[in-house]
Amino acid sequence: MPTIYSNAPLGNNPYQRMIYSRFDDYEVRVVRLNAFYAGELPAVREGDIYWIHWETVEFGSPKNEVPIAERFQKIDAGLSELKQQGVKIVWTVHNFHPHNSARDMEAIHEGRKILVQLADKIHVHTPYAEDLLANTYGIPAHKFVRVAHPSYLGVYEPLDATMARRDALPSADNRRFVHIGKVQENRGGQFMWKALKSLHLRDQSWELDISGAVIAGERRGQQAVREMSNVRFHDRYLPDDELRDIVASCHICVAPFSRILTSGSVNLALTFGLPVIGPNTQALVDHLPEQVRHFLYVDGNPRGMMFQMRKAIDLDDEDLLAMKATCINHAYEIRPEVQSEALKTALDVRVS
Repeated sequence: MPTIYSNAPLGNNPYQRMIYSRFDDYEVRVVRLNAFYAGELPAVREGDIYWIHWETVEFGSPKNEVPIAERFQKIDAGLSELKQQGVKIVWTVHNFHPHNSARDMEAIHEGRKILVQLADKIHVHTPYAEDLLANTYGIPAHKFVRVAHPSYLGVYEPLDATMARRDALPSADNRRFVHIGKVQENRGGQFMWKALKSLHLRDQSWELDISGAVIAGERRGQQAVREMSNVRFHDRYLPDDELRDIVASCHICVAPFSRILTSGSVNLALTFGLPVIGPNTQALVDHLPEQVRHFLYVDGNPRGMMFQMRKAIDLDDEDLLAMKATCINHAYEIRPEVQSEALKTALDVRVS
């Protein structure tokens, strides 16, 4: 049986399980990039895949004790050796900038130059990502595989259960918003507090669930929001069933994500039929069906976010229900098995 060697733990994030779901002839194992520092190459065979995800974590860590030149020399040598043994190198690009600015962006660029040279295929999720990577690193078009980030249909509940949600809005006295995932630097924490405080002064007929922890660097300015009775901070990683129930009970997702390339949170919102309020950047636009791009604001303008939330509060339920159906239909088109099959075809993998 051929093997996919992933540098990233399979862990709680379902992304890898989703995109590997049609690679059922492959065993999936984790071999971190740091294994190359000691020359510990896996026992590979021709036709195996070494698949790289979230390279910013390894390349940009300021805590790595191995000198950067030695790190990259050994990663280069290790990946080159795998290629010589017939292994296909695949790199999925999740972010351009790391989640927080403490990571070493210069080192990330240097590490990516190795991947640009050695990767057989570079997987991106959006046209914007392809253009950005091509222009930044001079990547030729033939190296790119563009397959959108899958929706989460069938992951948090049976597919039929989610599809049935198209027919009704969640019952609630007020318009219900949700922020999905951690509140961290690239996801607009301090920006969001400003927008919420401004909204609270004008309208209080809304509720918001913040369904994740707030990292230390984004806590400044949050106290006034924590004192609002209509805002619920969950302050922890939420198990799948709790996250599902929160998202499914809401009407709109707020995604003030100022520095993203790909957003699983946005795709999770769309899966449960939630239109998205976020900055009008091409990175976000590429994730959204054209019919539900009504709630985008000028990037960096908290009043713009506030006004879009007010617009969502005032939206007729009939119009919101039509948007919900559009979102779920879009999620069906990019459900995990479809995207995994598209990736398998694009990578032209051979099963022995």
